Amino acid sequence: MIPLQITEYAKAANIDHIVMGTNGRGAVTQLLVGSVAERVVRTARCPVLTVRRPEHEFVVPDATRETRTQA
Repeated sequence: MIPLQITEYAKAANIDHIVMGTNGRGAVTQLLVGSVAERVVRTARCPVLTVRRPEHEFVVPDATRETRTQA
């Protein structure tokens, strides 16, 4: 029901695009349960961008900051 509410709201409010977060479940879980994001992508009349949280944080320390603390 939620995917229908999202797409109907987007249509009624003249939304240009939808951005959604996704969990990125495994294939078996996806097959059995499905996903709200997947249904919205398939049924929305506007573009849908899905964003998945990265498994690892790729934060590189600032080299100038390290130099200052070592001096």
